[in-house]
Amino acid sequence: MEKNDPKVVNAWCMYDWANSAYNLTITTAIFPIYFSSVAPKSISILGIAKDNPVVYSYALSLSFLFGGFLWPRLSGIDA
Repeated sequence: MEKNDPKVVNAWCMYDWANSAYNLTITTAIFPIYFSSVAPKSISILGIAKDNPVVYSYALSLSFLFGGFLWPRLSGIDA
């Protein structure tokens, strides 16, 4: 298997496209519906009651913020 083989490059491009579509579908269409049906209608965080879609949005935002600070540091670590 050669790096510059067009078949290999095309196969990896198709894999990445399909994987991205799957992740997009799950995170934007499936999981919010599942979360809102499983979680209680109101969730208390630090004594403040919030609706469950708001809590989902906060959790997702915090995870991306945490990842934004962590990923550059972890990418510099050699295995």
